[in-house]
Amino acid sequence: MKPKHAPSQSVRTPVSEPKRTHAYSVRVVAALLVVVAVVAIVAWKAVSARTAGPPASDPATQIEWVEQNRHPAMIVYHSNNCIPCKAMSTLVEQVRGDYEPRITFIDVLTNDEANLDLLRKAAIQYIPTSFFVSAAGESKRVVGAMSEPALRAELDRLVSGKE
Repeated sequence: MKPKHAPSQSVRTPVSEPKRTHAYSVRVVAALLVVVAVVAIVAWKAVSARTAGPPASDPATQIEWVEQNRHPAMIVYHSNNCIPCKAMSTLVEQVRGDYEPRITFIDVLTNDEANLDLLRKAAIQYIPTSFFVSAAGESKRVVGAMSEPALRAELDRLVSGKE
């Protein structure tokens, strides 16, 4: 007589996903951190480029920066020896801190020969002359010294983005 074999029993093991190892989890977290860091750096550079302001150099370079970056600006054409110019310069310095860096302030001295091309391009005939340039590139010319409320109204308009 043949020995009887026990009936074959198959043990079924559930099919499961491979276990995620600790090393795999660390790699995933590290990759996510790298992605977040890259996104943060790109965002920071974009924001800082918009808020850094023009390089501290000549007025022509500053005006070019404002145009290229579509940044609101107040450009004042004046001299250091006319009385209305001195009053306007003093007023601008008083309010400037309330608006920088949202608005770039650019001084163009009319008695500096290096600025002659700027004077011609802007067709300056009387000083002080101020230009309020919006982010869209639209500009408003004001000839003469301004009162503080009038100056603040123009600067507030630039900050609000209203044309």
